[in-house]
Amino acid sequence: MLVLDLPAEDLPWLALHPAGEWVGDQLRLDKRPLRWCYRPLTWPVWNHEHRRLVRFWSASGDLDLAVVEALRSRQLTQVTIVEPSVNELAAQLHEELAVSRRHLRATLDTYWDRDWRRHHSGHDASPEDHLWRASTAVTDIRAAVDDCKTDP
Repeated sequence: MLVLDLPAEDLPWLALHPAGEWVGDQLRLDKRPLRWCYRPLTWPVWNHEHRRLVRFWSASGDLDLAVVEALRSRQLTQVTIVEPSVNELAAQLHEELAVSRRHLRATLDTYWDRDWRRHHSGHDASPEDHLWRASTAVTDIRAAVDDCKTDP
């Protein structure tokens, strides 16, 4: 998870952002055997898809060698794992669902605009990719909200 100091409205779930894509490209994350995404700094690092997370690197502190060594030696009791409660997750999901719905609405409203389409081409993505991501984000988060209602 790559946390970016950008407004949450600019980073809804699954949306591509030029700054995030640039950082990912500089770190060559697409060349590594991992799945990565980004989150706004104003939101918790966890979400409906990534619920148990460990920070092993930060821009201000670089690589946390103690965490890396604990992970390498499988001493998981030595690392701090952040994980939301069901109530925290549900509250966050409602906020993210609202942002994702606004993003989907904006994408639908501008989808056929020539300037929007030109601006949203690149970074190995097409306007269709942006529309797919926006609609999938709403669907994913809505399903996670429903799951929170059924969790004991």
